[in-house]
Amino acid sequence: MTYYKCRKCGYEKNLFRDMKNHININKSCIKDFSCMDLSNDEILIMSLMPYSNGVQNFDFEKIKKYNNTYKNKNILLELLFDIDKTKIKKCIYCNKDFSKIKELKHHIIMECFENEMCNKKNINVENLNINNSTNENNTNVNIISGNTINNINNVNIILNINNTKPVPFDDNWTLSNLNNKDKANIMISKYMYSLLLSEILENNNNLNVIIDKEKDFGIVYKNDLEKYIKMEIKQIISNSMEKLQKNLLIINNDLKDNGTYDENYLSTKDKDIKHKFNVFKYDFKTSEIVNKCMTDIFDKKKDLSKKVMKDFLSQNESAIENNNNDSYLKY
Repeated sequence: MTYYKCRKCGYEKNLFRDMKNHININKSCIKDFSCMDLSNDEILIMSLMPYSNGVQNFDFEKIKKYNNTYKNKNILLELLFDIDKTKIKKCIYCNKDFSKIKELKHHIIMECFENEMCNKKNINVENLNINNSTNENNTNVNIISGNTINNINNVNIILNINNTKPVPFDDNWTLSNLNNKDKANIMISKYMYSLLLSEILENNNNLNVIIDKEKDFGIVYKNDLEKYIKMEIKQIISNSMEKLQKNLLIINNDLKDNGTYDENYLSTKDKDIKHKFNVFKYDFKTSEIVNKCMTDIFDKKKDLSKKVMKDFLSQNESAIENNNNDSYLKY
Protein backbone atom coordinates (compact mmCIF):
# COMPACT_ATOMS: atom_id res chain seq x y z
CA MET A 1 0.00 0.00 0.00
CA THR A 2 1.28 3.46 -0.95
CA TYR A 3 0.56 6.59 1.08
CA TYR A 4 1.99 9.99 2.03
CA LYS A 5 2.74 11.22 5.54
CA CYS A 6 3.45 14.81 6.58
CA ARG A 7 6.79 14.74 8.39
CA LYS A 8 5.80 17.89 10.27
CA CYS A 9 2.57 16.77 11.95
CA GLY A 10 1.97 13.12 11.01
CA TYR A 11 -1.03 13.76 8.70
CA GLU A 12 -1.54 10.76 6.35
CA LYS A 13 -3.27 10.50 2.95
CA ASN A 14 -3.24 8.00 0.10
CA LEU A 15 -3.29 10.58 -2.72
CA PHE A 16 -0.59 13.09 -3.61
CA ARG A 17 -3.13 15.85 -4.30
CA ASP A 18 -4.36 15.61 -0.69
CA MET A 19 -0.81 15.98 0.63
CA LYS A 20 -0.26 18.90 -1.76
CA ASN A 21 -3.35 20.67 -0.41
CA HIS A 22 -2.24 19.98 3.17
CA ILE A 23 1.20 21.51 2.55
CA ASN A 24 -0.35 24.57 0.88
CA ILE A 25 -2.54 25.30 3.91
CA ASN A 26 0.00 24.40 6.59
CA LYS A 27 -1.28 26.99 9.09
CA SER A 28 -3.19 24.08 10.64
CA CYS A 29 -0.06 21.94 10.61
CA ILE A 30 1.58 21.80 14.07
CA LYS A 31 5.25 20.85 14.18
CA ASP A 32 5.93 17.64 16.07
CA PHE A 33 8.85 17.51 18.53
CA SER A 34 10.39 14.64 16.57
CA CYS A 35 11.26 16.94 13.65
CA MET A 36 12.60 19.97 15.53
CA ASP A 37 16.11 19.33 14.21
CA LEU A 38 15.00 18.97 10.60
CA SER A 39 15.23 21.80 8.08
CA ASN A 40 12.21 22.97 6.09
CA ASP A 41 13.72 21.37 2.99
CA GLU A 42 14.08 18.01 4.74
CA ILE A 43 10.52 18.14 6.10
CA LEU A 44 9.06 19.04 2.70
CA ILE A 45 10.94 16.34 0.79
CA MET A 46 10.14 13.66 3.37
CA SER A 47 6.45 14.65 3.14
CA LEU A 48 6.49 14.32 -0.66
CA MET A 49 8.21 10.92 -0.73
CA PRO A 50 5.61 8.12 -0.68
CA TYR A 51 5.64 5.22 1.74
CA SER A 52 5.43 1.73 0.26
CA ASN A 53 4.64 -1.00 2.78
CA GLY A 54 5.54 1.45 5.54
CA VAL A 55 8.98 2.31 4.12
CA GLN A 56 10.35 5.39 2.29
CA ASN A 57 13.05 4.82 -0.31
CA PHE A 58 15.39 7.82 -0.71
CA ASP A 59 18.84 9.06 0.32
CA PHE A 60 18.26 11.13 3.49
CA GLU A 61 21.94 12.14 3.74
CA LYS A 62 21.71 13.77 0.32
CA ILE A 63 18.85 16.12 1.16
CA LYS A 64 20.67 17.43 4.25
CA LYS A 65 22.57 19.70 1.85
CA TYR A 66 19.44 21.06 0.13
CA ASN A 67 18.39 24.65 0.83
CA ASN A 68 16.51 25.78 -2.30
CA THR A 69 13.64 23.31 -2.55
CA TYR A 70 11.42 24.71 0.21
CA LYS A 71 11.85 28.29 -1.03
CA ASN A 72 10.39 27.18 -4.35
CA LYS A 73 7.85 24.65 -3.03
CA ASN A 74 4.95 26.11 -5.05
CA ILE A 75 6.78 25.43 -8.31
CA LEU A 76 7.67 21.90 -7.20
CA LEU A 77 4.14 21.06 -6.00
CA GLU A 78 2.55 22.27 -9.24
CA LEU A 79 5.09 20.33 -11.31
CA LEU A 80 4.47 17.08 -9.42
CA PHE A 81 0.70 17.58 -9.59
CA ASP A 82 0.86 18.20 -13.36
CA ILE A 83 2.90 15.02 -13.80
CA ASP A 84 0.13 13.05 -12.09
CA LYS A 85 -2.52 14.82 -14.16
CA THR A 86 -0.90 14.57 -17.60
CA LYS A 87 0.92 11.24 -17.04
CA ILE A 88 4.16 12.53 -18.58
CA LYS A 89 7.29 10.43 -18.00
CA LYS A 90 10.05 12.78 -19.17
CA CYS A 91 11.96 15.21 -16.93
CA ILE A 92 11.45 18.80 -18.11
CA TYR A 93 14.90 19.73 -16.81
CA CYS A 94 17.22 17.04 -18.16
CA ASN A 95 14.87 15.32 -20.69
CA LYS A 96 15.55 11.89 -19.19
CA ASP A 97 12.79 9.33 -19.85
CA PHE A 98 11.29 7.09 -17.16
CA SER A 99 9.10 4.01 -17.37
CA LYS A 100 7.00 4.95 -14.33
CA ILE A 101 5.56 8.26 -13.10
CA LYS A 102 6.70 7.61 -9.54
CA GLU A 103 10.29 7.19 -10.78
CA LEU A 104 10.12 10.55 -12.58
CA LYS A 105 8.76 12.30 -9.49
CA HIS A 106 11.47 10.72 -7.32
CA HIS A 107 14.12 11.86 -9.80
CA ILE A 108 12.85 15.45 -9.91
CA ILE A 109 12.60 15.78 -6.12
CA MET A 110 15.98 14.21 -5.42
CA GLU A 111 18.01 15.37 -8.40
CA CYS A 112 16.96 18.00 -10.89
CA PHE A 113 14.73 20.38 -8.94
CA GLU A 114 17.24 21.37 -6.27
CA ASN A 115 20.00 21.72 -8.87
CA GLU A 116 17.79 23.84 -11.12
CA MET A 117 16.73 26.19 -8.30
CA CYS A 118 20.34 26.46 -7.15
CA ASN A 119 21.49 27.40 -10.66
CA LYS A 120 18.90 30.17 -10.85
CA LYS A 121 20.59 31.83 -7.87
CA ASN A 122 23.82 32.34 -9.82
CA ILE A 123 24.50 35.97 -10.76
CA ASN A 124 23.79 36.70 -14.41
CA VAL A 125 26.58 39.04 -15.53
CA GLU A 126 25.53 39.44 -19.16
CA ASN A 127 24.21 42.97 -18.50
CA LEU A 128 26.90 44.07 -16.05
CA ASN A 129 29.86 46.35 -16.67
CA ILE A 130 32.83 45.30 -14.55
CA ASN A 131 35.34 48.07 -13.83
CA ASN A 132 38.38 47.46 -11.67
CA SER A 133 39.20 50.35 -9.36
CA THR A 134 42.04 50.27 -6.88
CA ASN A 135 42.61 52.32 -3.74
CA GLU A 136 45.87 52.35 -1.76
CA ASN A 137 44.12 51.08 1.36
CA ASN A 138 40.93 49.41 0.15
CA THR A 139 38.99 48.31 -2.91
CA ASN A 140 35.19 48.01 -2.82
CA VAL A 141 32.61 46.23 -4.87
CA ASN A 142 29.29 48.03 -5.37
CA ILE A 143 26.50 45.91 -6.79
CA ILE A 144 23.80 48.44 -7.60
CA SER A 145 20.25 47.34 -8.32
CA GLY A 146 17.50 49.90 -7.83
CA ASN A 147 18.19 51.46 -4.41
CA THR A 148 20.15 48.48 -3.07
CA ILE A 149 23.91 48.74 -2.69
CA ASN A 150 25.85 45.78 -1.29
CA ASN A 151 29.50 46.31 -0.41
CA ILE A 152 31.71 43.28 -0.97
CA ASN A 153 35.40 43.63 -2.01
CA ASN A 154 37.72 44.06 -4.99
CA VAL A 155 35.66 45.34 -8.01
CA ASN A 156 32.93 47.80 -8.95
CA ILE A 157 29.97 46.07 -10.63
CA ILE A 158 27.37 48.58 -11.85
CA LEU A 159 24.17 47.61 -13.58
CA ASN A 160 24.43 48.84 -17.13
CA ILE A 161 21.28 50.68 -18.10
CA ASN A 162 22.91 53.36 -20.22
CA ASN A 163 21.82 53.40 -23.87
CA THR A 164 18.78 51.29 -23.03
CA LYS A 165 15.86 51.98 -25.33
CA PRO A 166 12.55 50.78 -23.89
CA VAL A 167 10.26 48.59 -25.97
CA PRO A 168 7.10 50.59 -26.87
CA PHE A 169 4.29 49.63 -24.50
CA ASP A 170 1.94 48.75 -27.38
CA ASP A 171 4.45 46.18 -28.66
CA ASN A 172 5.12 42.74 -27.21
CA TRP A 173 7.94 42.52 -24.69
CA THR A 174 11.13 40.86 -25.82
CA LEU A 175 11.77 37.34 -24.48
CA SER A 176 15.45 37.24 -25.43
CA ASN A 177 16.58 36.75 -21.82
CA LEU A 178 14.59 33.50 -21.41
CA ASN A 179 16.08 30.11 -22.25
CA ASN A 180 14.11 26.86 -22.64
CA LYS A 181 14.49 25.93 -18.98
CA ASP A 182 13.13 29.33 -17.93
CA LYS A 183 10.21 28.84 -20.29
CA ALA A 184 9.52 25.34 -18.98
CA ASN A 185 9.51 26.63 -15.38
CA ILE A 186 6.94 29.25 -16.37
CA MET A 187 4.72 26.68 -18.07
CA ILE A 188 4.56 24.42 -15.01
CA SER A 189 3.83 27.27 -12.63
CA LYS A 190 0.35 27.82 -11.24
CA TYR A 191 1.20 31.53 -11.40
CA MET A 192 2.47 31.60 -14.98
CA TYR A 193 1.26 35.15 -15.74
CA SER A 194 2.91 36.81 -12.75
CA LEU A 195 6.06 34.66 -13.04
CA LEU A 196 6.44 35.58 -16.71
CA LEU A 197 6.02 39.28 -15.96
CA SER A 198 8.70 39.09 -13.26
CA GLU A 199 11.09 37.36 -15.68
CA ILE A 200 10.29 39.84 -18.46
CA LEU A 201 11.15 42.81 -16.25
CA GLU A 202 14.62 41.39 -15.67
CA ASN A 203 15.41 42.63 -19.19
CA ASN A 204 16.06 46.39 -19.02
CA ASN A 205 14.57 46.98 -22.47
CA ASN A 206 11.23 45.77 -21.12
CA LEU A 207 11.17 48.42 -18.37
CA ASN A 208 8.62 50.57 -20.19
CA VAL A 209 6.16 51.01 -17.30
CA ILE A 210 6.43 53.15 -14.18
CA ILE A 211 3.76 52.50 -11.58
CA ASP A 212 3.32 54.11 -8.20
CA LYS A 213 0.76 51.97 -6.39
CA GLU A 214 -0.26 54.96 -4.27
CA LYS A 215 -1.66 56.59 -7.42
CA ASP A 216 -4.40 55.62 -9.91
CA PHE A 217 -2.21 56.23 -12.94
CA GLY A 218 1.21 55.29 -14.25
CA ILE A 219 3.53 56.27 -17.08
CA VAL A 220 4.34 54.10 -20.10
CA TYR A 221 6.78 54.48 -22.98
CA LYS A 222 4.51 55.01 -25.99
CA ASN A 223 6.84 55.45 -28.99
CA ASP A 224 9.69 57.58 -30.37
CA LEU A 225 7.37 60.46 -31.18
CA GLU A 226 5.20 60.71 -28.06
CA LYS A 227 7.79 59.33 -25.64
CA TYR A 228 6.18 58.74 -22.22
CA ILE A 229 2.45 59.19 -21.61
CA LYS A 230 0.12 58.84 -18.62
CA MET A 231 -2.22 55.86 -18.42
CA GLU A 232 -4.63 54.54 -15.79
CA ILE A 233 -3.18 51.63 -13.84
CA LYS A 234 -6.16 49.38 -14.61
CA GLN A 235 -5.60 49.98 -18.32
CA ILE A 236 -1.88 49.25 -17.94
CA ILE A 237 -2.67 45.93 -16.24
CA SER A 238 -5.37 45.04 -18.79
CA ASN A 239 -3.03 45.71 -21.73
CA SER A 240 -0.21 43.86 -19.95
CA MET A 241 -2.37 40.78 -19.41
CA GLU A 242 -3.22 40.69 -23.12
CA LYS A 243 0.46 40.85 -23.99
CA LEU A 244 1.35 38.22 -21.40
CA GLN A 245 -1.25 35.89 -22.88
CA LYS A 246 0.35 36.31 -26.33
CA ASN A 247 3.83 35.79 -24.87
CA LEU A 248 2.75 32.66 -22.98
CA LEU A 249 1.26 31.15 -26.13
CA ILE A 250 4.47 31.98 -28.00
CA ILE A 251 6.54 30.35 -25.25
CA ASN A 252 4.37 27.24 -25.29
CA ASN A 253 4.73 26.95 -29.08
CA ASP A 254 8.50 27.40 -28.76
CA LEU A 255 8.63 24.46 -26.35
CA LYS A 256 6.48 22.36 -28.68
CA ASP A 257 8.80 23.14 -31.61
CA ASN A 258 11.80 22.28 -29.45
CA GLY A 259 10.64 18.66 -29.45
CA THR A 260 12.15 17.73 -26.09
CA TYR A 261 9.08 18.43 -23.97
CA ASP A 262 5.88 16.38 -23.69
CA GLU A 263 3.55 17.57 -26.46
CA ASN A 264 0.37 16.31 -24.78
CA TYR A 265 1.17 18.28 -21.64
CA LEU A 266 1.96 21.45 -23.60
CA SER A 267 -1.30 21.12 -25.53
CA THR A 268 -3.22 21.34 -22.26
CA LYS A 269 -1.34 24.53 -21.37
CA ASP A 270 -2.76 26.40 -24.39
CA LYS A 271 -6.24 25.96 -22.91
CA ASP A 272 -5.00 26.85 -19.43
CA ILE A 273 -3.41 30.11 -20.65
CA LYS A 274 -6.60 31.21 -22.39
CA HIS A 275 -8.81 30.12 -19.48
CA LYS A 276 -6.81 32.14 -16.95
CA PHE A 277 -7.03 35.22 -19.15
CA ASN A 278 -10.81 34.86 -19.59
CA VAL A 279 -11.30 34.49 -15.83
CA PHE A 280 -9.28 37.67 -15.30
CA LYS A 281 -11.29 39.49 -17.96
CA TYR A 282 -14.79 38.49 -16.87
CA ASP A 283 -14.57 37.77 -13.13
CA PHE A 284 -14.45 40.99 -11.09
CA LYS A 285 -12.96 39.43 -7.95
CA THR A 286 -10.18 37.74 -9.90
CA SER A 287 -9.54 40.95 -11.82
CA GLU A 288 -9.03 42.89 -8.57
CA ILE A 289 -6.59 40.28 -7.25
CA VAL A 290 -4.61 40.28 -10.50
CA ASN A 291 -4.53 44.10 -10.61
CA LYS A 292 -2.96 44.20 -7.15
CA CYS A 293 -0.46 41.43 -7.89
CA MET A 294 0.69 42.96 -11.20
CA THR A 295 0.85 46.44 -9.68
CA ASP A 296 3.17 45.13 -6.96
CA ILE A 297 5.45 43.52 -9.55
CA PHE A 298 5.72 46.75 -11.58
CA ASP A 299 6.16 48.79 -8.39
CA LYS A 300 9.21 46.73 -7.37
CA LYS A 301 10.89 47.83 -10.61
CA LYS A 302 9.75 51.44 -10.32
CA ASP A 303 13.13 52.98 -9.39
CA LEU A 304 15.04 51.14 -12.10
CA SER A 305 12.33 51.95 -14.66
CA LYS A 306 12.63 55.64 -13.72
CA LYS A 307 16.38 55.46 -14.26
CA VAL A 308 15.87 53.90 -17.70
CA MET A 309 13.42 56.69 -18.55
CA LYS A 310 15.68 59.50 -17.36
CA ASP A 311 18.69 58.15 -19.23
CA PHE A 312 16.67 57.59 -22.38
CA LEU A 313 15.15 61.08 -22.30
CA SER A 314 18.51 62.69 -21.55
CA GLN A 315 19.79 61.19 -24.80
CA ASN A 316 16.93 62.91 -26.60
CA GLU A 317 17.32 66.46 -25.29
CA SER A 318 15.60 67.99 -28.27
CA ALA A 319 12.48 65.95 -27.55
CA ILE A 320 12.53 67.09 -23.92
CA GLU A 321 12.90 70.74 -24.98
CA ASN A 322 9.94 70.42 -27.35
CA ASN A 323 7.81 69.05 -24.54
CA ASN A 324 9.13 71.81 -22.26
CA ASN A 325 8.00 69.75 -19.31
CA ASP A 326 10.02 67.96 -16.67
CA SER A 327 7.03 66.28 -15.03
CA TYR A 328 8.33 62.90 -16.18
CA LEU A 329 11.43 63.29 -14.08
CA LYS A 330 9.45 64.26 -11.01
CA TYR A 331 7.07 61.34 -11.19
